[in-house]
Amino acid sequence: MVLTAATLYTLGSLALLIWALYRLDRAIVGTSALRLASQLLLAAAALGGVGVIALLPRLRHRTDTVLAGWAEARFPALNERLLTAVEIGKARAEDDSDLVDAVLREARARTEGLDLASAVPGGRRRRAGLYCMLGCAPLLLEAALTPLGLVTWMSRIIHPYADIPIWAATRWRVAPGDRVIPRGADVLVTALPSGVVPTSARLHTRSGTGAWRDLRLKRTTQSNGRPAYTTRLTRVFEDTLYYAAGGDGRSNQYRIRVEDRPVVRAVRITLTYPDYMRKAPTTVDASSANVAAPAGSRAHIEFTASKALRRAILQRVGHPPTPLAVTEERAEGTVSLVDDGALRLSLEDRYGFAAEPEPIYSVRVIRDRTPTVHIVEPAGDLERAPTGVIDIEAHATDDYGIGAMRLAHSRAGSSGRTPLSLIRGQQPGQAAARATLNLSALKVVPGDTVTYYAEAEDEDTISGPHTGRSTERRVRIISVSEVLERAAQARREQVERLRNLAGDERKIEMALRSADRQTAAAQADRQMELAREAEAVRQSVTRTADMLRVNQLASPQDRAASDALADELRNIANRKMPEAAAAARNGATGRASEIATDVRRSLERIANRSSAPASPNELAREADTLAAEQRRLADRSQAAPRGAAQDLARAQADLNERTLALADRLSAAADAAADPSVKNAARAFAGSNTPTAQAEARRKLAEGNLTDARTLQSRSASALERLASDLMDPSNAASSPEGLDRAADAVERAADALQELSNRQRAVQRTVEGATDKPTADKAAAEQRRVEGDLARIIPELAQAPGAQDSARRASRSMRSAAESLGKGSASDARGPARQATRDLLQAAMEAREAARLLQTQAAALEARTAVEAVARDQRALAGRTGVEHKASAGKDKAEAQKGAHQLAAAQDKLNERLRGATEELSSNVMKWMGYQALQRMSDAAHALWRQDTGAATQRAQANSARTLERLAEALGQAERTAALQRQAGERDSPEHQLANRAGELRALREMQAQFHAETSTLETLRSGRADRGLNDTERQELHRIADGEREIQNGLRNLANDAREAVSESARLNAIAEDITPIEKGIRASNTASPIQRQQSAIVQGLDTILSKNREQLAAAARRSTPSPNGSRRQISRNGEPTRGTAPIVTARPGPVRNLAAGAYRFGPLSLREQQLMGQGKLDQVPIEYRDLVSRYYRALSERK
Repeated sequence: MVLTAATLYTLGSLALLIWALYRLDRAIVGTSALRLASQLLLAAAALGGVGVIALLPRLRHRTDTVLAGWAEARFPALNERLLTAVEIGKARAEDDSDLVDAVLREARARTEGLDLASAVPGGRRRRAGLYCMLGCAPLLLEAALTPLGLVTWMSRIIHPYADIPIWAATRWRVAPGDRVIPRGADVLVTALPSGVVPTSARLHTRSGTGAWRDLRLKRTTQSNGRPAYTTRLTRVFEDTLYYAAGGDGRSNQYRIRVEDRPVVRAVRITLTYPDYMRKAPTTVDASSANVAAPAGSRAHIEFTASKALRRAILQRVGHPPTPLAVTEERAEGTVSLVDDGALRLSLEDRYGFAAEPEPIYSVRVIRDRTPTVHIVEPAGDLERAPTGVIDIEAHATDDYGIGAMRLAHSRAGSSGRTPLSLIRGQQPGQAAARATLNLSALKVVPGDTVTYYAEAEDEDTISGPHTGRSTERRVRIISVSEVLERAAQARREQVERLRNLAGDERKIEMALRSADRQTAAAQADRQMELAREAEAVRQSVTRTADMLRVNQLASPQDRAASDALADELRNIANRKMPEAAAAARNGATGRASEIATDVRRSLERIANRSSAPASPNELAREADTLAAEQRRLADRSQAAPRGAAQDLARAQADLNERTLALADRLSAAADAAADPSVKNAARAFAGSNTPTAQAEARRKLAEGNLTDARTLQSRSASALERLASDLMDPSNAASSPEGLDRAADAVERAADALQELSNRQRAVQRTVEGATDKPTADKAAAEQRRVEGDLARIIPELAQAPGAQDSARRASRSMRSAAESLGKGSASDARGPARQATRDLLQAAMEAREAARLLQTQAAALEARTAVEAVARDQRALAGRTGVEHKASAGKDKAEAQKGAHQLAAAQDKLNERLRGATEELSSNVMKWMGYQALQRMSDAAHALWRQDTGAATQRAQANSARTLERLAEALGQAERTAALQRQAGERDSPEHQLANRAGELRALREMQAQFHAETSTLETLRSGRADRGLNDTERQELHRIADGEREIQNGLRNLANDAREAVSESARLNAIAEDITPIEKGIRASNTASPIQRQQSAIVQGLDTILSKNREQLAAAARRSTPSPNGSRRQISRNGEPTRGTAPIVTARPGPVRNLAAGAYRFGPLSLREQQLMGQGKLDQVPIEYRDLVSRYYRALSERK
């Protein structure tokens, strides 16, 4: 067989390729992919070589001419005859002559015997043979040296995916080889050597696209005794390549492929509800399968996993597993919701990887809740006359629907339930009902208590129905006369507000007559404010009419009159007053003034038509208001520059007119009143000549004499305050310290007697509680009557302690009831009254001791005020003498001037000693501090006088000290009057009393703040007249003293706020005012006395005035509530006739729309926060007497609702 050059080249190339691939695999230990590629490459090379061998001869065909040329070149003796014969042979078809045949015969003869094949060139085949030998040599050498290595390589190429290690002295197989694991799992790698076992081995790994790293393998021994090397790859999160190496060998490269475990990506839950709910199925897309649904529901759950699943199982704890239907990455199934529990979901993907941890979902079965019921109208407990009706609106809310509503009502000895007609809400679970409860049908009498509540029933057919009920409401039955008294009081207040509106309208009327456009606009705003107030009065009139209507006490004529009055006020508030305001804004001041005149006349006509003689309380409030305004005007007069005197004079003239009006009303009330206390108050006020003093103050202001005007204004304010106090507490009129001390001793003795009686009553109570036979009951009854008789002798001695007297009278009534029950042989019926009498006696004793303390406080305050007022008068006179001496000193020689100054200094020292003694007697630290503030200024004046300085600074120190003493006297008067009001009001533990205990100190801080304001204004006036606005040393010392005083006021306010913290709003306001002093102090320390600082000081004074006024009004209201009638009960307006007993149905349907079906706020009415908390802490029986007192106050607060 002759091998062609192509065959030789092909064989050589194949041999080289096999050798190269062999060496490459030895060098890099080819992966399965590389080995497969090598296999395919060899197959492709072999096929290509066969193709070359078969096709190349056909592709490289040699012509006869070329072959003849090779022969001619090989055998020159042919002498080109062969070439000639070939050329002639090509043309033979065209020229078939004998010549051609002859040439061909000759060429054939010449070539016979010649080896023409040797003429073909042989150099190319030799080169191919050499190439083939060189190509086969490396392969043959490898086969000779490492035949097993070559054989092993051939096996690796033939079986590319087989785990065949490369041939070496040490050959490695590694488990687990190529593997798929869940992300984060651990992999145990075991390398098994064969052949020469090395002393150590290493594992080379690469995670993801990171760098290769090697690990040392730990040598172990297998169960068959053969060595192995192991290591653990922990928490593999990425695809990892790895191979083992040791000795001269290494394993194949393997891949650990990481797959995520299946997780739940989304959940779709379709809930099918029980039929009774009439609720359509709902579908929810979520990330969790936590299920919460009503009992009896079915939940179809569809899970969407992160990858295709092989199976999914849903198992409820305590129940058999439920296989889910699986489609690719979705799994779905249905569970019934019977009770609470948990669902465990098991997922497994196509690799067999399970979800870790298996998700657990909660199953919460929502039980159909009991309906929630609220009575939204009325908003709380009520008081009604026996003839009254109660319009009731109840709202009910349920999870899924209300089936029925009822109104339950009861009184002592009877009860009942009435079905109500349902009014469905916009939502399925909402319903309402309206009805009217007719009290006359229940045959109630004053003193009874009717309770009622609403019930609602749901439609639950699985575990129900459930019935819910509202909070129980109470209706305290009061007498008809008490309702009428409250209506009369409301009407009196309405008339007062109408009169005030008329007065304010008059001011607008006068202002509009000569107003410019800017003033007219301001009056228009004021007119709209009055319109809002008129609307508020109209609403009050409507509320009063409604109170009479619901108690069935208004005749058709009364209702018509009330409606007409309300319509007239509506016309004024909503049409006439806005019309006047619009005209004023448009510049038509004449038209606006005409309308204002018409409005004023209408208001006056309405007030006159509805008015009655003013009551002492009304007059007291008006006097208190005028006193506060007069006090503020006096402060302005002290702090104002001389240029503001005319404005102050006009304000004083207005106050004078209002005071004259008050005097007229007071005189009329005194003439009509049967109570001598009103006459005494009117007589005392007339003797004070207050209107005359105000007129003189106005004249002084008009003349620019602010100092004298200020004295008259302060005197007028004090007189008005005294009038208000006398009207609020007549027992305090014309009291003396000695008389108050005697009264305190008498009340203290009565308190001791009440304490002793309470001990005796407690013994009676124990006897009654243990009485089981008639003799014991008779003995207890006799002792009970003796205690009652002793109490009757003590009650008159409690005239100065109204609260104690009221408690003692209640105890007397309870004793009488207990004695009557014991006399009938019913010890069980006597136990409650006996126990209540003990409580009331203890309450009376405590109230009496508190009243004695307040009387002592009054006496001390009155005595101190008298002393301080005397020093203030003398200090004011000494200041006048100093001014006279200063003017006269210009014409005196030095000795006479020195003598005069020293005489004044000696007088000043005497006054200082008097004040020091009076200050030491004060019990309040704040009062003492205020006295020492005056003393410092008096001491400065004394030192200056000893230095013969009678100038402006000395006179200013004397004037400031005199004014400070006058203010201290006013603060002491505040303490005295407040103590009197506290005695009258009782209720010693209330928040307003907690603040009232410190009212004198609060007034002292207020007065000192006003004094500092005046002194700051004086210093600003002095420095404003200087080019450099500088202060001298004395003035800087005064300013420093003001700054220190501001800090003391701030600390005092904080202490007061802390002590009165149960008066929540007032305490918060005091703290806020205290914080507002900080910038004032900083400004003054920085020598800032400008207007902004003064305005801040004035704001502090006004804020404290507001708190004091509110506290006085609260005490006055409490005093009015606690004022007993001669028989010990609350005063009532008599009415002819008795309530009629009707036969109307107990509950009747009430038409009309219901309120918005939403939860409302149900509160206890106008009680403090602390009192509202105490209301929920217990029951009426077997609780401290403080709670019983609180309940009484609660009902009183209810009764005062407007």
